[in-house]
Amino acid sequence: MKNIIVNKLKNSATFALIILLTIFSACTDDFEEMNKHPFEPTETSIPPVFNRITQSLMLEWQERAGLHNTYYYYYSQQAGRFGISGYLLDASINDVWQDYYKSMGNYRLLEQLFEDFDKDLDLTNVQAMSKILIAYNTLRMVEMFGDLPFENAGYGKQGAEYFRAPYDNDVEIHKQCLTDLKWASDNLTEHDDTKYSIGDYDVLFKSDHVKWKKWANSLILRYSLHIYDQENQFAGDLINTILSSPGNYPLIEAEGDVCLWPEELDLNLEGRGWSFWSENMLRMGTAMWSIMSDNDDTDGNGIFDPRCYVFFEPNDNDEWVAYPQNPSASTPVEIVGKAYHRDRDDDWNDKGGINYSPFNYFLVRDQYDVPEIIQTAAEVKLLKAEAYAKGTGVGVDLTKAQQEYEAALRTSIDFWYYVVSITDIWTVNVPTEPTEAEVDAFIAHPKIAWDNSKAMELVYTQRWVDAFRQPWEGFNLWNYTNLTPRDMSGNYNASDYEFYRIHYPLDERKYNKEYWSDATNNGADDREDVKLFWHK
Repeated sequence: MKNIIVNKLKNSATFALIILLTIFSACTDDFEEMNKHPFEPTETSIPPVFNRITQSLMLEWQERAGLHNTYYYYYSQQAGRFGISGYLLDASINDVWQDYYKSMGNYRLLEQLFEDFDKDLDLTNVQAMSKILIAYNTLRMVEMFGDLPFENAGYGKQGAEYFRAPYDNDVEIHKQCLTDLKWASDNLTEHDDTKYSIGDYDVLFKSDHVKWKKWANSLILRYSLHIYDQENQFAGDLINTILSSPGNYPLIEAEGDVCLWPEELDLNLEGRGWSFWSENMLRMGTAMWSIMSDNDDTDGNGIFDPRCYVFFEPNDNDEWVAYPQNPSASTPVEIVGKAYHRDRDDDWNDKGGINYSPFNYFLVRDQYDVPEIIQTAAEVKLLKAEAYAKGTGVGVDLTKAQQEYEAALRTSIDFWYYVVSITDIWTVNVPTEPTEAEVDAFIAHPKIAWDNSKAMELVYTQRWVDAFRQPWEGFNLWNYTNLTPRDMSGNYNASDYEFYRIHYPLDERKYNKEYWSDATNNGADDREDVKLFWHK
């Protein structure tokens, strides 16, 4: 594929929205504090435009409610779902599609600002940072949809003739984004007076080139492993480069998790709570319960995973009861109740008569402290464990795999209990942080303890658990491994789980019909049951 800044051909119809660079959806999390002084939303210069691209890291309200809570949690089996909400998948699709287009439009504007820059300063660092952001956004999108307008996307401001763009092949998009991430990592250098810096406009890492480099390398590891089975040489070379030279290619470490921390950024993540208190039908499912508890005793005496108390809570009768992943006609019914209703701010015990264990109220209610998770240090350690256990790009080394796996478990527990500790509203039912001895016992538990013969299953299970509040990652894990926990008991029907991608927005079929038709075999392949190239 040609470099993404070369061709400026046609653009998608919905790129008309690019003219709204400073106007955002009414259902977007409150990011406006990032655009007050010194963040000037009306200024067209490198720092605020870069800031607008960073804004695309935020999850949209409808994306949370209609896609994550209604679909991804169910198909990944990270939770049980007792009904279908009224939120339309198409509303979620429109939100994520428009966000992608806005970020691409801002990226093209940023490229033009780089080209027109007339000061005697090196722009390489901020160019690398912008490549990392757009690569992350694009990789998330391509793993939702498949083929995308990419190489020629984002040029709609040049005129109506650029509103429509052809779709690029998803294999090539993966490769281009990974190549861009590698370039960014190789070219990020320590800041000095010869280099241009956007300073505090970089709300993610405050222009810390080492943190940007760590994130770039960690993304390379994640997405190279996704496509390794289909692109052995390309992905394997990248994985080998990252893991064979940790000094040149550092990775995210403990306490360096990539997140949007609301208090640090003065954010109000109201969309998270809204996506739960507005007709949410999620409960702790039997798949997650089975790898967190030894038994189904409702007093919770079988719980051995300390994260269970962070993720979930008892039902209205103070009982731990998991909702079946595959309920039958005889399954006791569940009601919406008040599991996630804001009334529980005043009376935590009033859950409205629910029969099954819900998500922990404070974890999903908080909007000022609980972070928006992008990539955790625990995930990165598990990615390393996967590479060593499977021999992807490096030789099989089960000793290293075990070391990374066990370190990941400790890091994950530390992360989640740190989140509890900083969440001011979490004053009732506060989980007690486990002691070192209790963590040791957890790691030695028969369902958790390292076993060379079950290495891949163990690694993928713990990635699935750590990604509990990243259901798109749980969904992707199942699709490319088929080794995450799966409850196939009860009324299980494989055809009920044939959901692998989301379809393109209706506007694409209407306004970009020619290129949409080319990409979807005249619409025949624009279905949720069509697997993407990297899926099992």
